[in-house]
Amino acid sequence: MTLVHQVDGAWTPIHGVQTLERMVATCSVTYHDGRQTEMPCEPYPVEEVLDLGKVEQLLAEGSWGAEELARFGLRRARGVDVPEGKQRVGQPRYVERKGEVVEEWALEEVAPPAADPTPAEKLAAWGLSVDDLKQLLHAGADA
Repeated sequence: MTLVHQVDGAWTPIHGVQTLERMVATCSVTYHDGRQTEMPCEPYPVEEVLDLGKVEQLLAEGSWGAEELARFGLRRARGVDVPEGKQRVGQPRYVERKGEVVEEWALEEVAPPAADPTPAEKLAAWGLSVDDLKQLLHAGADA
């Protein structure tokens, strides 16, 4: 799961400790006699420091959901399975589809596995040729 935040119209992954803005529609009124009360008011922005690691933990525990994320302009990005025979390349991008943010990757074909090396190629990896091996075996037989 990746948390994303919209920046300049684009969904962008967000990590670490961040200062985010949320809208608040209540205000505290303090009367001259010391009484305080909460009242509805015109919405206004408030900046809060948010530890996104803690947010991910609250999401995993079920203590937070989409509503709590939305207060800070956050969303969960859903990963997409990679088809068989393909692999991800580059960096992901995040797009909104039908009200859901989806993580997209460029895909490429997975290269087929390399063929097993031939005996001559194995010898060459050791710096030997077939003739070198024959000479070694012949010298060993003479000894």
